[in-house]
Amino acid sequence: MLDKLMRDSAVLIQNTDAENIGCFREGAVKLSYMLTSHMAEKIHRSIERAWYTIECNVSVPLALSALCAEITEIIL
Repeated sequence: MLDKLMRDSAVLIQNTDAENIGCFREGAVKLSYMLTSHMAEKIHRSIERAWYTIECNVSVPLALSALCAEITEIIL
């Protein structure tokens, strides 16, 4: 669901009237005010990499810790 939220926020940065695919429009709207398009894209790619590592049988807590660190690095 985080990937859909990031996708929605990236789209809302460009078009505030766009349809959402996620289930939390309010959160996506708030994120769209806080992130640039580039930041949203980098976070989305990080989520995809984390999903791929989990599918490759990497420990879920380890993959999520790495994802959190990457998102923090992008935001700060």
